[in-house]
Amino acid sequence: MRKSDKKPLLDKLNALTPAQRQRLFQQAARFRKTELNKNRNQRPDSTKKYRHGQEDTGSFQKRGAQNKPVSLEDWALKLLAAGEFDPDEAAADADVVTYGGRVISVKAGACTVITDDFEHRIKCLLRPELTLAQRSDLAVGDLVRYSQSDDGTAIIESVEPRRTMLSRPDPHDGRIERVIVTNIDIVVVVCALLDPPLNTNMIDRYLLAIERGGIKPLICVNKIDLANGDEEILAAMNTALEPYRQLGIDIVCCSADAGVGVDQLRQLLMGSPAVFVGHSGVGKSSLLNAMNPELALETRTVRRTTGKGRHTTVNSNLYHLPGDITIIDTPGVRSFGLWQMEPEELRWYFNEFDEFAPQCHFSNCSHTHEPQCAVKAAVEANPALLRRYESYLRMLETLDKSSGK
Repeated sequence: MRKSDKKPLLDKLNALTPAQRQRLFQQAARFRKTELNKNRNQRPDSTKKYRHGQEDTGSFQKRGAQNKPVSLEDWALKLLAAGEFDPDEAAADADVVTYGGRVISVKAGACTVITDDFEHRIKCLLRPELTLAQRSDLAVGDLVRYSQSDDGTAIIESVEPRRTMLSRPDPHDGRIERVIVTNIDIVVVVCALLDPPLNTNMIDRYLLAIERGGIKPLICVNKIDLANGDEEILAAMNTALEPYRQLGIDIVCCSADAGVGVDQLRQLLMGSPAVFVGHSGVGKSSLLNAMNPELALETRTVRRTTGKGRHTTVNSNLYHLPGDITIIDTPGVRSFGLWQMEPEELRWYFNEFDEFAPQCHFSNCSHTHEPQCAVKAAVEANPALLRRYESYLRMLETLDKSSGK
């Protein structure tokens, strides 16, 4: 934007009241984020870094010698120039009474919010700028402020900063981040002992995303009754779970149908907002029903022809159970990708490597092909470490392929 064009807009900006200016900059920040996400999604090379570690900001990027990104003030001026900001409306909005709540379900252009006292559920519409970026900017668990008009229409006014977050790439477009849940303390990775079989590769991928989100993991093995006391099956399960025990992760073995382990799970979740995640058909909804039969959630059996689970839960939903238990149930998945992770980062998320990595000959050792690798030496002596190391190699290969290496 030329300086001659900027001056009248700067005069407009300076004439705004503090409340109007704050509203303008909030709107500018949302539009900037939406535009950046849109450019990344449309341009195959848009995630590449430019000089000085800056990201491409698309058509609004200043292409000067220093390649500086457009400032938030410039975005605010663009809104003023385009007539997209109404000072009178902003002044009125500044006086709008808002209420606090937590998002418990999200649909296109709308969401349901439960009040802070968990007594009322409010259906809320989304403002246009939030609707455009709703896959990343609004998720179950978000703390929001909403307003209500005289006719009862409720609108989301703002989303509070997130304390924790679990996300993955969009299954249909890996360039888009899909936020699964926010503001939770525990992620319960639900898996089945059998039907479908215990999948440690899926657990490992979840654990990585959980650590990146700053959340505590808990592993729940459901359908333990299907072992029928078979010592060989139970021994294989304990061997598979041993690496997680060595990491200090809580593990609960349950049977939603028989009620086994449900009380232990309930105790671990009291007072800590949690989310159930896992493969389709592992029994997440069944566990919720076992914890509170009044929910009466729909459940389905695993397909006998494929051995794969059926999707019962279509959208994420929040449930507040007796005993100060808050659980978000999420749709089952058949795969779980890693959002924007470089191959070089992966080794830092396998905490069992930390003890040995400092003794590697190379400080940037990838623990794959380098000589005098202390991690590889430790793996040879520890069967539990070997299982996790093999999972590390599989993930590394996937990341190498996706990054073109």
